Amino acid sequence: MNMTLLPFIKRVFPNARIILAVRHPCDTLLSCFLQNFRAPDLALLCRDLTTLADAYTRIFGYWYSQWPMLQPFSYELRYERLTADFAAEVRKLSTFLKLPWDEAMLAPGEHARAKGFISTPSYSQVVEPINNRSVGRWKHYEHHFSEVLPVLRPWLERWGYSPS
Repeated sequence: MNMTLLPFIKRVFPNARIILAVRHPCDTLLSCFLQNFRAPDLALLCRDLTTLADAYTRIFGYWYSQWPMLQPFSYELRYERLTADFAAEVRKLSTFLKLPWDEAMLAPGEHARAKGFISTPSYSQVVEPINNRSVGRWKHYEHHFSEVLPVLRPWLERWGYSPS
């Protein structure tokens, strides 16, 4: 949902670098649907896959309507690539962000464990090593996605994901 604030952030911080994490839309919807969000607006948005798919389409439609302004300082990071070759993708991110390389970037779980308290719905996963267990997870629930696949089709095609 914070994506809707990015044009404002870009105007306030014109040199800000933005990372758009892209994941198979069905995996994204499933992940959101299975979360117990405390924020009432977000919980309402995640009440069913159809509502989620419609919101997903509106949000990404808005993102790409703002693309001419956001694109020069934006990087699309593919979740599936990140989990498949974490080191290579983190190096690309480091370069995009103009950060000096640090080997600690390859061990985010260690940093999270040292932090102690983590306030995110995926807190238990943050301390684990990078893995691809959730890639394609939606396929176990594929029959529930029949109504939303047509809504998600433009995004599946845009990013080259298979609808099956």
